[in-house]
Amino acid sequence: MEYENTVGLSEQTTLLEPQELSAYVRRAQEEYGYIVEGDPAMTRVIEDIAIFSRMNIIMTILGEPGVGKEGAARLIHAFSEERGPFVAVNMAGISPSLIESELFGHVQGAFTNADDDREGRFEQISKGGTLFLDEIGDLPIEKQGVFLRVLAQRIFHRVGDNEEVGYSGRVVCATNADWENAVQLGKIRQDLHGRLSACTLQLPPFRTRTIEHRTALISHFVKCMEQEVKHPLRLSPEALQVLLAINDNNNNVREVENVIRRSAAYAACQNYSIEMHHVQRALRGSSSVESSPAQSASTIMKPLVEMHGLGDAMELVKRQVVRDALRRNCGNICQTANELRLDRHNLQRLLKNWDMKK
Repeated sequence: MEYENTVGLSEQTTLLEPQELSAYVRRAQEEYGYIVEGDPAMTRVIEDIAIFSRMNIIMTILGEPGVGKEGAARLIHAFSEERGPFVAVNMAGISPSLIESELFGHVQGAFTNADDDREGRFEQISKGGTLFLDEIGDLPIEKQGVFLRVLAQRIFHRVGDNEEVGYSGRVVCATNADWENAVQLGKIRQDLHGRLSACTLQLPPFRTRTIEHRTALISHFVKCMEQEVKHPLRLSPEALQVLLAINDNNNNVREVENVIRRSAAYAACQNYSIEMHHVQRALRGSSSVESSPAQSASTIMKPLVEMHGLGDAMELVKRQVVRDALRRNCGNICQTANELRLDRHNLQRLLKNWDMKK
């Protein structure tokens, strides 16, 4: 694939040479499965990662839940000169009383149940590597002063120990909080906010990305699901349109992947072809998809109309409805015609015409 034609940015808008940027895009997609193709905003993210990863500075990734913040952090680690470990911590999952022990470690007897010395997360990157602190906005305000000093001085103390320990690795943070107003909301100290805002990356939500990019991302997820079902998968055009329509709801990349995972499981029970009815059933199992039938129809039709025009879009939907009815009736023309309230001869004529157009 010629990534020079898919990155979506002109030479005048890039800081890196086009060939160099294309090499980063290729590496992100082929080596790390981080799909960029067809979306200028995502290509800009890759360029920023490539540029800022050359410096050991604190980076903060902003974006809605499920848009790929940890994937971006892993790219920062991969594109940098760091050869130490990638250490990920979900700050929202740590009890406030254990945060210092989790991040900085502790010595035996430092507190109740501290039966042994424990290495903290910062110590794991003491000789290089990347510490990824997800949901940094959930760091309790009373712990932020200590955290700020560690970031500023690049040294820390284990809980219960006075010995200073330094670290040479990089720190990458991420949050889905309202970062611009985090200080006013009382979530983040102003001085810490200032330090973490020195270098920020904003990941665009799935719904704002181009159809070309979303199509490439969906195709990537389908390919990944082949490893889970241990069989090649096919994605029907109608199923693709339904998946593209998820863009019109408040869904994210992770949810789209989950819908494809459920759809692939349904398809594996039949002929390994992901059809519209598989995706629709998978969507009904999605906690974040709540819409009325009218909204669902509009959501499904919008990308079809954009790509094919209203007439062809209606034809595609009609074909899928007939195909689903035939499947439910085990190919029986009479029963299918009755269900669809069609004359049997009209249904046979439709099927013949569609077969001739294949």
